[in-house]
Amino acid sequence: MPAQWSSAASGSWSATTGSPASWATASNWGGTANVGNTAGDSATIQSNIAGAYTINLNGVRTVGNLTIGDSDSTHAFTLAFGSTSILTFDQTDSGTAMLAFTSTTSATNDTISAPIQLNDNLRAYNTSTTNSTKVISGTISGIGSALPSTTMTGSLQQPRAWAASPCRG
Repeated sequence: MPAQWSSAASGSWSATTGSPASWATASNWGGTANVGNTAGDSATIQSNIAGAYTINLNGVRTVGNLTIGDSDSTHAFTLAFGSTSILTFDQTDSGTAMLAFTSTTSATNDTISAPIQLNDNLRAYNTSTTNSTKVISGTISGIGSALPSTTMTGSLQQPRAWAASPCRG
């Protein structure tokens, strides 16, 4: 992953209980209320959860960078639809948006089941050292493309329409 990603606002998910939880609840972000509202925002979802954990988008969320994975790699996160939801990847200045799955064991198959809109190209990373699978099962639309990651060690399952973009490691 790049050492530094540009971002407009940044926030880290702090909730570890109460699944399913809402992205829109500021206290889940440690009090940062505006994460995911602007192109270039950076959202980090790496709290140490005690079991499978679902985050409902509950609205249109826009990020340039998203990092997701249980901090001790023992349980999986799911980013789900919620209500009238879409996850938009949009980096500032037409840069490449980044998605990093960081759970490092095969026991954690993090999933994005919400629809995805690509306003810019998206580079996805799976940093697993044990060939774990990360899943993108929501529909994907937009003008951007998935770009190959030269550092992906696990695999990334994505919808057939996106599979033509070489995003597997």
